[in-house]
Amino acid sequence: MVIWIASWMKSKKNLKLLTKFKQIPLPSKIILLISLFVFANSLILILLIKINPPSSYNNKDCDNLPYTHQLDINNNKVCIEIVDTPEKMSKGLSERNYLEENQGMLFVFGSKSIPRFWMKDMKFPIDIVWIDDNEIADISKNVPAPDENTPLNQLPHYSPSKPVNYVLEVNAGFADKHNVEIDNKVIYQ
Repeated sequence: MVIWIASWMKSKKNLKLLTKFKQIPLPSKIILLISLFVFANSLILILLIKINPPSSYNNKDCDNLPYTHQLDINNNKVCIEIVDTPEKMSKGLSERNYLEENQGMLFVFGSKSIPRFWMKDMKFPIDIVWIDDNEIADISKNVPAPDENTPLNQLPHYSPSKPVNYVLEVNAGFADKHNVEIDNKVIYQ
């Protein structure tokens, strides 16, 4: 680092900058340096939050977009994003990097059917909870994210054992961690 600074200071272009900097009155220099320091630290903080969001982003009150609704399964609150259009259903959680522990995506179908889901463009494993009205009909646990080189025609499909009208996607392990089982009641709020 010291070598880099020394070589930077020897450059004629940078020497002109240093000469101009020396001409600035001391109080202005202090304000400029403090401003640069604050700006640099702000950028670092923003990058750190983007890379590793703090646990306070858990949407505990389900009031942060897009997780504005809530449901309870086996006395466990899940903040959900409602997916009810063909465009949103087609995309699902694909291309997202993660879900917080108490977040999920609820697919709302107009009528009962046996939908087929796949993990196209998924980056993390999930549990798929298949819901018939207000009761869990089936659970596909720990569905893995595919290798990014897997051809589309080789991606496995997942379906419930009986018709459902809702599908909840949550982080893998959610069902086991919270003792979620078939026939548990689901309460929508």
